[in-house]
Amino acid sequence: MGIFWGLLFIAVDIRLESLDLILPDFVGYLLIFKGLGVLAAEHRDFRTARVLAAVMFFVSIPSLVEMKSEPLDPAFIRRQMIAALTGDLSALLPKQVHSARLLGTTRSRSAIDSNRTQNPQGDADALLGKYSDGTVVLILRYASPKEALRAFDRKMETDYSFDAIRKRAETDESFRANRMPASESRVGSDERPHSAKWSIEVADRLIQQWWNRGWSWWWPSHSGHRGNWNSNILYIVEGYKSSAGAYRSALEGERLDKGGVAFNPLSLFSTVGDILTALMVWEICSGIVALSLSSGQNDLSIIANRRGILYVGLSATGSFFSTIWFLAPDLTPGPFVGAIAGALLVYAVAGMIAFVLIMALLRRAADSL
Repeated sequence: MGIFWGLLFIAVDIRLESLDLILPDFVGYLLIFKGLGVLAAEHRDFRTARVLAAVMFFVSIPSLVEMKSEPLDPAFIRRQMIAALTGDLSALLPKQVHSARLLGTTRSRSAIDSNRTQNPQGDADALLGKYSDGTVVLILRYASPKEALRAFDRKMETDYSFDAIRKRAETDESFRANRMPASESRVGSDERPHSAKWSIEVADRLIQQWWNRGWSWWWPSHSGHRGNWNSNILYIVEGYKSSAGAYRSALEGERLDKGGVAFNPLSLFSTVGDILTALMVWEICSGIVALSLSSGQNDLSIIANRRGILYVGLSATGSFFSTIWFLAPDLTPGPFVGAIAGALLVYAVAGMIAFVLIMALLRRAADSL
């Protein structure tokens, strides 16, 4: 019965303010672990399942807190995740923004420091990308959000002041202009600012720099603020006015108001947990099959085998499509992204039905064996 109640804890997800304090998953895996302790001596499949339950006890602890972002472009999510895991800033740059292609990137200090001050000292913390329409994107990573915001303020007073732009105009024709309107936007208090933005128009070009704290992903209760994985990153874009909005959308993540799904930053971590859980359920079903055959209950062994295959098959298919949707969204045509998201929901419902069938199997096995 411990296994039955443990699966119930895993199947039911009731959250209060994104916290899974009612029927938490790790308690369910603990119950399954204890329940399998009684059956471990009966067959090696139960022993294997018990090991997997012990692993899942620790793997499921992060799921206590659900962190979600607004519905965003899957390609943007992938770039952010890769950059967060590898630390490589080049992953943040989209390969193409509308018709403009990324020509290449450089970490050359002369190119990055030219007309730009307050840059990080580490070579891995500064990257400049050039696009085919002449737009230049500079990504700077600082040691802390406070340092990034401090650099933002100083750049606003130095690099992008009227005198600094006028000096650049002496060597760069594209910066010649009679007037330079500028705008500034901030959100939040002085102690804990959420974001900051600055833009300046020079001739037919627009220079914009912005910094985001990233509240919406790390703090679920602050869902009103958009953010990103890198709360200490400063973006600077120098390009034409007509394309400025497109670059900002690409670098910040374009909202999917229709057909989008809220993304959990720990989704890949959860996918690993789903795979381990499916293997655990398979081993439990295999153990029931073995006990049923040894006791002459062939009907129960057939049912256990079929339900184990059904559950593992649904879990594997759902994990495959969710991983493809995340890692390779560019392979999926835009109009079908919403359809794939809908298919994942269907698989989730089917998986829950399969979970109920497994629980019913456990009750029958407990009564029969």
